Amino acid sequence: MNKWILLVKETAAEMDIDYQIVRYGTLVELSSILDITAALLIALLIGRFAHGVLFVAVFSFLRVYCGGYHSKTAIGCACLYISIVISGILLSPHLSNPSCMAVSLVCCVYLLLACPVEHENNPLTREEYRRDAFIVKVRLFIVMAVYLYLVHSCSVYQGTAAAVLIWLTVLCIMQKRKEKDNEKNTAGNLRETHGSCC
Repeated sequence: MNKWILLVKETAAEMDIDYQIVRYGTLVELSSILDITAALLIALLIGRFAHGVLFVAVFSFLRVYCGGYHSKTAIGCACLYISIVISGILLSPHLSNPSCMAVSLVCCVYLLLACPVEHENNPLTREEYRRDAFIVKVRLFIVMAVYLYLVHSCSVYQGTAAAVLIWLTVLCIMQKRKEKDNEKNTAGNLRETHGSCC
């Protein structure tokens, strides 16, 4: 462990980057690897490993640029992520019908219009927002092309792709709702402060 810490410190010094930033980034990456590994192990144990791999791949491919709700703690994040993957895998056989296809298309349209969804810990500049919005659109078109191919070929994996789109939409709606609640609380606090000053 000490060698790892020393390596991180040396790398940060060589790149003239704050050690704490490098340390945080490294911990986030390690946490992500552990979360993915845990989710895939559970998928393997319940006999749906291929669905797990597809879900994690498509979810990760889109989530990076879509944004959406994030837990406040690493444990909360891990639990939420694993729950999302496992529920997506378990529900996927029930998401392979025409009504679910319609819901998936509605989710895709919502994601095209609403994403990227910013998080208060990672605000985007105007240029970053435009770039991420473009990347989201390209990635969503790729995922939708794959999804429509899976539907056309009557693949057992179409439900897994639908579950990804539904979960990403839920996370984006949750974050937007959280932002609105924060704005209301801030506005309420400002009114109380302003009222007490007068």
